[in-house]
Amino acid sequence: MNFKTIFSVAILALVASVNAAPHRRSLEDQIATIKKECRSDNEGKAIFKMTDDDLVYACLRGYDSNKKFNVVTPNNSACFCFDEKVFCIDDDHSNIEECSKSHVKYNYEICGRYVLNLTRFNGPNHLYVRLRNYPDKSKIELNPRIDAEECKEKGGIQLKYQNVFQYICVLPDSGKEDLGNKIILTIDEKPYYVYTDNTNIDLCIETSQNYNKEQCLFLINLIGKTDDINVKTIN
Repeated sequence: MNFKTIFSVAILALVASVNAAPHRRSLEDQIATIKKECRSDNEGKAIFKMTDDDLVYACLRGYDSNKKFNVVTPNNSACFCFDEKVFCIDDDHSNIEECSKSHVKYNYEICGRYVLNLTRFNGPNHLYVRLRNYPDKSKIELNPRIDAEECKEKGGIQLKYQNVFQYICVLPDSGKEDLGNKIILTIDEKPYYVYTDNTNIDLCIETSQNYNKEQCLFLINLIGKTDDINVKTIN
């Protein structure tokens, strides 16, 4: 490669970088505007992901069924649960076609994955960890890492069996829970119970057709012996 060719390539690279700078500033300006407008009602949460040449974003606004007026509602928006709160997509501040009920590409399942990924990327206060489908609060996707984080966040312990996709979350008994139908055990002499929302072994999930309390208890004891955990099942 001669000097003239090298010089030409360098000039082209410089021109490309100069042209890219205003575009990136434009995307950053869009993000600033989205954040400002989304937070206007104090309940809005802007989620977005910016690449070198693209910007994907959405605004999640709070929905309260007890309020007479909501900017967004489950009737006109894709909504999701966050703990006891409900957040819905504001179409005016979102560019995800699959999340707009008025768009032909609307798909709640795909929208959920978009929202989960965006909140995982830059969601406030680990929003993604407790994000669920509306209204049944079912998981948006099976994710062992998220289940482990949720279990740990609640003060629990994740008991794994054979691989990362088979696990049981056990939470400490605070004395406030109704444990009438729960599987109860002790770890290091401290009382725990199986928390099915972050468990992925059907034998231990009451709502599963494969639920079997006796086999679940046997499995918990087996995990305890295998992983050298001081586990004792109570019922």
